[in-house]
Amino acid sequence: MNFSRTVKLVSVTLLVGLLSSLFTACGTTFVHRDTGVIPRAFFGMTVLDSEHVNPPLNYGTTRTWDSFPMLDWADINSSAGVYHFERLDAYIQLNQARGADVVYTFGRTPQWASSQPDIPGPYGSGECAPPADLRNWDNYVTAIVSHAGSRITYWELWNEPQDPEYYCGDMQTLLTMAQHAYRIIKSINPAAQVITPTVSASEGPSWLDKYLAEGGGDYADIISFHGYCNSEAESIVSVVSRYREVMRAHGQSSKPLWDTEADWAGDPDDVLYGSGNRAAFMAKYYFLQWSEEVSRFVWYAYDGGSWGGLWNPGSGADPGVVSYGVVQQWMVGASMTVGCAPDASGTWSCTLSRAGGYQALVLWNSSKTVSYRVPEQYTEVRDLSGTAHPLTGGKLQVGDSPVLVETGRAF
Repeated sequence: MNFSRTVKLVSVTLLVGLLSSLFTACGTTFVHRDTGVIPRAFFGMTVLDSEHVNPPLNYGTTRTWDSFPMLDWADINSSAGVYHFERLDAYIQLNQARGADVVYTFGRTPQWASSQPDIPGPYGSGECAPPADLRNWDNYVTAIVSHAGSRITYWELWNEPQDPEYYCGDMQTLLTMAQHAYRIIKSINPAAQVITPTVSASEGPSWLDKYLAEGGGDYADIISFHGYCNSEAESIVSVVSRYREVMRAHGQSSKPLWDTEADWAGDPDDVLYGSGNRAAFMAKYYFLQWSEEVSRFVWYAYDGGSWGGLWNPGSGADPGVVSYGVVQQWMVGASMTVGCAPDASGTWSCTLSRAGGYQALVLWNSSKTVSYRVPEQYTEVRDLSGTAHPLTGGKLQVGDSPVLVETGRAF
């Protein structure tokens, strides 16, 4: 992602009264097939400037792309055989201390190595092109993976190659680069996991379809995408469905699916998102993606301003940061045995459970406030500020901001 460009968003219109039939038509089911415990690693966060991080932000996965200082190929490999790993080491050490897995994203060919050194790009001339000599790519992959060792497990092969601003070469060359990188990474660290080049926007599924058709799945352990859609969080369900269809078509369904970058659409002109609605959107995005069996989701970005920014440089915690922590508390350690689904009124519910008989429902309605009759076993209700209240009378007003109703206090 780059602040200077406008994301080509996936346009998905959701008609509340037809939600269930629409998603069924997309081939989406709402029964979560993985009943395992939700891990902390599911909660990812891109942090552009690590100096901005302060409590209570907590995340289990982070991604190097757009971090500052920059850690991409053009920044580390200043000339043939010359590598500057000091900033990468500091980044790894910082995130190890926070208990976060690092996803390293390849991209941005150095101008000296580029096959098109004078072509302009959002980061620098020549950086969108593949290298003129693939030996320089092999050397860089070998150097950085050897240097990182076991400190980095996840290697993402390129950022948004469907966009010529980020990749202006041909697919066959990128496939060859992926093949080389996969072999090199696995030879150095057999436990490493390689992630496909990560696609975005309306072109993403068709690009991935072509990439997998050419054998790209042979060079990846994880399939990934960027989940930007539109101002309705529920749109992510049909976005994920499109990628699932592509994976099925090419025999890749057994591999994990990750969303390594997304936010509330990154549109600075979208007036929908006051601070409260931003918090609600983010909460829905995490619930819906786990419901659709997305194994990790990396929000972009903590200090990204209009691009998903949650950081408040002034006093007090931003509602988005508070919401992020509250949703983590609700989800991590729980299982979602029944995925998120809407009823006839457009009220969504997701079912959570924990050991010892604990049960909870997450409820919201993005279009209106409704009176929702809660089953009698639920006795507590929590909101995104973390406040808990006794639930009395069996009815609850449900609106845009998700709430948790539970059978007892789990935390």
